[in-house]
Amino acid sequence: MDFLLDKSLFYTQRKQESVTGDDLSFIVDLQSGNELAYAKLLDEYQQIIFSTCYKFLLDSSMAEDIAQEVFIEIFHSIKKFRAECRLSTWIYRITVSRCLDELRRRKRRQKFFKFISEAGWNLLSDECDSALRPDQQIENEEGIQRILYAMSRLPDHQRIAYTLSHIQGYTHLEISEILGISTQASESLVKRARAKLQVYLR
Repeated sequence: MDFLLDKSLFYTQRKQESVTGDDLSFIVDLQSGNELAYAKLLDEYQQIIFSTCYKFLLDSSMAEDIAQEVFIEIFHSIKKFRAECRLSTWIYRITVSRCLDELRRRKRRQKFFKFISEAGWNLLSDECDSALRPDQQIENEEGIQRILYAMSRLPDHQRIAYTLSHIQGYTHLEISEILGISTQASESLVKRARAKLQVYLR
């Protein structure tokens, strides 16, 4: 059932969600169908959503299509949003979900892994790096391919959590909100992924 957000609900939210008064007013405007609010939403999130989609899909045309789907879902679902998390987290959760659905449909695992090496990141956390011998450091294409192959061996849920943590830079609280799991589960997934990578790369 659709409803408009009662501003009094804001004061019952968990402190760590950090929903501000301005955010709440913006959400209420969106739920009321305010055209200026929708224009502001497009202006603030269009590039962010497209960029996120591209990082997952590595295809600009597909990223544009999925970004459009994300906005459609936002517009259709905004009246059900109760500000139990930040608006940006809710939008990012929708975006990631749509991207993962597309990856599963198109079986684009290899392109998904490839974006890691193109993101300018060193591909492994400090803990993983310290576990490698000097001749195992990522210095050439062969090393990169070893990392990509190691990542491909991780279970999907571990790889996704590890990617969000070490590539996208999200905290465990944010990952828990995005994936709909507890912070403890997020920490466990990343820890297990890191341990497996250390084994795979020995």
